[in-house]
Amino acid sequence: MKTVKVLVSIGVTCTLFAAVVKGFTINGTLDPGYGSALATQMLATTALKDTLGLVDQSSGSELDAAYGVVSNGVLYLFLAGNLDTGSGTGVPYDKLHVFFMSDSGAGGANTLGTNYDYTADFGAINRMGTGGNGQDTADPSSAGLTFDSGFYANYDIEVTAGATNLVTMYANYWQICPFCPSYYLGSVQPTNTPSNAMVDSSALNSGIQVALNNSNTNGVWADVNGCIITNGGSTNNPLAVTTGVEMAIPLSAIGSPQTSVSICAFITDNGCDLLYNQVLGPVLNGASCVSDYNVDGPDADSSEVNFQSFSPGKHYFTIPVPPCNSPSISFSGGSYPFSASFPSTGGTSNVTVVACSYTASTSANWVTITSGASGSSGTIDYSVGTNTSISARTASLFIVTPISSSMITQTVTIAENGVTLPPLGVITVDGSWKSYYGCPLAVQDLGTPWGKNPNGVSFGSDNGDNELDAAYGLVQNDTLFLLFTGNLQNQGGPNELHVFFMAGSGGTTNGLTSMEVTNIGANVLNIMGGSTNGAATNYPGLLFDPGFKPNYWMGVNIGSPYRFYLDYAQLWPGGTNALGIATNGYNVGSSVTLTNGTLIPGAGGLNGNPFGIQATIDDSNTNGVAGDNNGCVYSSEAPDLIITNSVFAQQATTGVELAIPLAALGSPTGAIGVCAFIGNYNGAQPGSYISNQLLPPINPIGTTNSSCYGPLATGNSKKVNFGALPGGPHFFTVGPEMRVTGVVYAVSGGATNVSVTVLPENNTNISYRLQRTFAPLTSTSTWANVTGSSPANGGPSVITFTDTHATNKVGTVGGILYRVQQTPACGAP
Repeated sequence: MKTVKVLVSIGVTCTLFAAVVKGFTINGTLDPGYGSALATQMLATTALKDTLGLVDQSSGSELDAAYGVVSNGVLYLFLAGNLDTGSGTGVPYDKLHVFFMSDSGAGGANTLGTNYDYTADFGAINRMGTGGNGQDTADPSSAGLTFDSGFYANYDIEVTAGATNLVTMYANYWQICPFCPSYYLGSVQPTNTPSNAMVDSSALNSGIQVALNNSNTNGVWADVNGCIITNGGSTNNPLAVTTGVEMAIPLSAIGSPQTSVSICAFITDNGCDLLYNQVLGPVLNGASCVSDYNVDGPDADSSEVNFQSFSPGKHYFTIPVPPCNSPSISFSGGSYPFSASFPSTGGTSNVTVVACSYTASTSANWVTITSGASGSSGTIDYSVGTNTSISARTASLFIVTPISSSMITQTVTIAENGVTLPPLGVITVDGSWKSYYGCPLAVQDLGTPWGKNPNGVSFGSDNGDNELDAAYGLVQNDTLFLLFTGNLQNQGGPNELHVFFMAGSGGTTNGLTSMEVTNIGANVLNIMGGSTNGAATNYPGLLFDPGFKPNYWMGVNIGSPYRFYLDYAQLWPGGTNALGIATNGYNVGSSVTLTNGTLIPGAGGLNGNPFGIQATIDDSNTNGVAGDNNGCVYSSEAPDLIITNSVFAQQATTGVELAIPLAALGSPTGAIGVCAFIGNYNGAQPGSYISNQLLPPINPIGTTNSSCYGPLATGNSKKVNFGALPGGPHFFTVGPEMRVTGVVYAVSGGATNVSVTVLPENNTNISYRLQRTFAPLTSTSTWANVTGSSPANGGPSVITFTDTHATNKVGTVGGILYRVQQTPACGAP
């Protein structure tokens, strides 16, 4: 049984933009408004000199001088010098790390650890932490990079630039605390245009800008020993450099400092394991030369750097924050970007504001400011009302503060969950059929030539058990639930269940292309994609039925001893998105027990399981289709009776179950297309074999001279064309989610009738009934039947119900709430 009711949702989001002071153009060139240098390099660079003089490419790295000023709530920072882009050094590129201490650095780190987030640059910052993140083999107990006494890093912005042609600059951002978020801010190609800045395009939405001009050929000299005076007695000239890396950073992105920002900047190699002598403020050790070896310790490793061992003892510089330049907001459990979450029952919270003056407002009437709507350095108390909708909703709390001649708006995003209606609020993802799945959406016709499970063990314990019996699915509470009954082999080289999704537009052109995603899931997508792959013959790649253009994929396999794995990839036409970048893919996670589908997040650029996907397998099925080397329609388990495998397939009740939040599939609002099949995961070419266990199934009867159909590919899946197989189309649809689409009140003859229109689920054999209750909705609300149960059988695009007994009820406080009860017309398998 499924239920849905009227949806009410208001969502507003706003971003923070800080005004840019006239006189500062973020293009990697020193502006007059910076004034004098705050730190000046004393040492020759050990990382080679640039001899190219180009805006983008550089054949060396140096950090000549630092300039900075805070104005209108923005930190403007200019670091004169160059960043090697791989043009002459023999390594791909170097990296500039800029560490920020906000005020006194409360909550920051004086010594870097190794538990920083991997979203930004694959966690490269961890290489400088304790033991080199396990890679400082010469000294695995190294303390980790240690800053000067009194410097506690709160944030780090990393800048790199690479490629020989069309050099691209990249920027990453870390908050320096255990398991705190990090962000890949974006990229830009350095040019000679007036403004060539990268603007933060990440979820951080901070307004940070970064630009690079690599054309400097002046500055410090190159010297392997890193000396003050080199090149035949000529002195270094770092203050002559007027190009380099430039940043504009809203103070709110670095902790909203009230008094000062302190900065430690240095250059490392590509792997962050070698720290060059290019540090600002500069490093000396009572000598006129400091090489990389001297900076990095006895075995030249960044995790052994201790700036406290150098003199003078201050290898950072400080920029004051003028009064009223940095409004600050904070609240319990909050961090930048500011957000707060509430259950559907709402609640209260508060925000502390530090500013010369401020005013606060909200974007939605369900968020109410109860006190502190204006003032200075005060507390804003607010309440969040009850959400009676099944849909989550979002609103904003705006805090506006004047800074100089500008107004700065900071936003707290307030998210509230929707109501989870019974019985689906207690769905357990355990790999078994439940009544709410109702009838199968696809049923297998063919016996499996890849083996039956003879023993009924939940997690599998033999070398041959691969069948895909039936598919069930529904969309509820913004989640796609899928159950594929059958078995998946986990010993002797595991096999894999492939599930492709068509969720809206923008998918592949009916087939897979090599390099859809790099290396994810043993590289199976590339193996199935069209390419020569070292062979003499070009193949088109795995082709789907006409009209099926998948844009997402998930792969399931299990190991022995039992471990369940789930991989994910987003697919684009031709294998790349509009920017020509390979699609994202990552290991969602794994599990070692059959519980509620909770996964241990895997590693990857998106932190494993950002959408909260649940998945598991119950491999105990011994029913279902027959084991049949020929893959026939008629079951070999009933030799004296003409019984099709589809009859036995519907008796299977366990298998692979997935609960996928729609956000993981691009938040589609319509029906979702699904194609599923079993292939190989073992061997030198995982994904090169495809069994005949495809759903929707192959059915050769009536289209061929045979009632049997064996494996589709035995070593080259690139040649398979699902559209050419009999019995198509070989994809089924699930959803859209059943929902009330309209409520119209009409007064006729003194009576009030209510017409309720409903969008039904794209499924057959379901009956529908309208039910009514009254606001406010609570856990003890009673739902009354308004109409009888009537079948729709996948009927019209909308269904209309009429409540003829709504007299004197329309004016009820909060109104009438309607939902539709869905009941499958088929019983248990």
